[in-house]
Amino acid sequence: MGQSGLVGIRAQDLLPSGTEKNGFRRENLVFPFDCVRAFLTCLEIQSLVAVRTKHQGRKKPEDRFSPKLVAPCGIDCRVCIAYLREKNPCSGCRRDQASKPKTRSQCKIKHCENLKKDSMRFCFECDVFPCARLRGMDLRYRTKYHISVIENLAAVKRDGIRIFVQQEVTRWRCPQCGNILCVHRDRCLSCGAVKITKE
Repeated sequence: MGQSGLVGIRAQDLLPSGTEKNGFRRENLVFPFDCVRAFLTCLEIQSLVAVRTKHQGRKKPEDRFSPKLVAPCGIDCRVCIAYLREKNPCSGCRRDQASKPKTRSQCKIKHCENLKKDSMRFCFECDVFPCARLRGMDLRYRTKYHISVIENLAAVKRDGIRIFVQQEVTRWRCPQCGNILCVHRDRCLSCGAVKITKE
């Protein structure tokens, strides 16, 4: 195929402006394939940056891992898909908001009479821990998402909530891009890297 249509064009004329900021140097390259490769590389970088910015720029009640975001059942709301989603995000199980779906606003564990009666913060403080409802939830999460809410609660009881939260920061950090992983998804929401789970 002839190259007449590309003769005299420099790679820097094809590359989007500002690509130096994304780590690519605009300079004269051997033509034509290096120019095309450079152009596609810049588009890919800009696309990844856009996705990352989209997920990093969200305004949340809690932008970091926090004891306030650990639910009574042991789930860390910071890594829940309902908290991470773009549209109508949940503010966490311990916060009440009118826009919450019924499955969360009317959660039977959150509104458990035993928890309310004795002003308990976590299910492990209850005399019937783990109850049938929590055991059912634990089985579902171990089967589908490879985590145990009962083990989470045992860790909170053993080590304290602050150490548990510190461990969550490492546990749910994407090794590829550094953003927060979602417990309900098998890939990073920001870069698409496959989440490695420990059985």
